[in-house]
Amino acid sequence: MKELYNETKERLKIIKDNLKPNVKIHTIWECEFDQQKYPEVDPHLKPIDKRDAFYGGRTETIQLYNNLSDLKGRYVDFCSLYPSVNKYCKYPIGHPITYTDISVDDYIKNNYFGIMKCKILPPKGLYHPVLPYKQSTSDNTHKLLLDYVEHERVIVGTWSTIEIDKAIEKGYKLQKIYELEHFEKTSTDIFKLYVDTFMKYKQEASGCKCDPKYCKNDCKNDKECKQKIQYIIDNTAYDLDIDKVKYNSGLRFIAKICLNNLWGHFGNER
Repeated sequence: MKELYNETKERLKIIKDNLKPNVKIHTIWECEFDQQKYPEVDPHLKPIDKRDAFYGGRTETIQLYNNLSDLKGRYVDFCSLYPSVNKYCKYPIGHPITYTDISVDDYIKNNYFGIMKCKILPPKGLYHPVLPYKQSTSDNTHKLLLDYVEHERVIVGTWSTIEIDKAIEKGYKLQKIYELEHFEKTSTDIFKLYVDTFMKYKQEASGCKCDPKYCKNDCKNDKECKQKIQYIIDNTAYDLDIDKVKYNSGLRFIAKICLNNLWGHFGNER
């Protein structure tokens, strides 16, 4: 698509360079022409594209600076966030039922699950927005919308119904639904066996972590090590082999890559 855009600009430049001095050329994009010709048609009525509901991870900075002279700072991270979502969360199965005439009241009253393209109004004063949003501009950059007039704060986008339900819970006002793809069948077992297999390898290759060296050498406290391994077995449902629990950086790296790439593959370009 970008190559076609560049070719169009180059072709336009050639035409302008070869025009007579008294001749002017006016250009208009197809989307602008369609809007002028059919003003009654809503520009957001294009068919739903599931990929529009795919956003990157959230990496915003909550606080840039804090004086911790009298306090202790801590770094907190999620352990295996993507694999845990793959294993425990609900995924759609089969083909969806597409609705293009569903009302907001109908959506609120029923338990739909899938992808939805809609118009929604974010609340004011919400420190952590629920729905991700970006707006493309003509120079292929993106900007954050900070308008305070209600009709300018309304956003149109495609999100999962799980995100939309949470947004409504946090004060978002659903105004219009353009299209909804609802999946009647769901499952929480699609990736369970895959995740369990490589999570077992990762846990075993991580060692018992009873010392800062992650058990690269023989454990200094064999009893403590076995207790920690047993704790992992009891609390994660992974049937670890105690004899194989030993730090192995290579195997751990491969297992972690396999776990994360399972989800990352869905983010590949077309």
